[in-house]
Amino acid sequence: MGKVSNRGLEGFITYHQNISDLTFNVLLGGSYSKNKVDFIDEVPGLPLYQQITGHPVPDVENAQYRLCYEAIGVFKDEAQVNSLPHWYGARPGDIIFKDVNADGKIDGLDRIRSERSNIPAFNGNLKFDVQYKQFDFAILLQGFTGSEKYLNPFMSGENGNFYNQYAENRWTAIDNETSYPRTWNRNTEY
Repeated sequence: MGKVSNRGLEGFITYHQNISDLTFNVLLGGSYSKNKVDFIDEVPGLPLYQQITGHPVPDVENAQYRLCYEAIGVFKDEAQVNSLPHWYGARPGDIIFKDVNADGKIDGLDRIRSERSNIPAFNGNLKFDVQYKQFDFAILLQGFTGSEKYLNPFMSGENGNFYNQYAENRWTAIDNETSYPRTWNRNTEY
């Protein structure tokens, strides 16, 4: 049971020119769209910042990631772990999560709802084509923005590979000024 509103705008501009045996066309186009859950039967007692109402429709593919913790850094040493709210057992090299409700602990009430889905809000394109006698040439440039995708390497450690940037920029006791956490191998952390 729910109510959703969708709004958007789409348009394009074209230019066409013939000069003897030469013809060229330019097309610039784009679209913007946004949806919002106006009403849904929410779980009673859910904090406002965790409710779906007022936010974009959660995408089906990544629905489990729509309510998540906000990473604000990586613990560089034990002193920093002890000075900030953290999970039980947190160590240097772990991710620092934001204490959203400011209760001094990190738990399920610190998860927030993302304002973006995996569907881009803006799509744009630029097309240029030229014809001269029997020869044609065309270029199409496309782009989009306003979406997010959960990035998760499917396999890690002896079960696969890390992304190169994870390995090269990971936290270590020697290099503790980084934005990447320490590495792990399946259930074993390093």
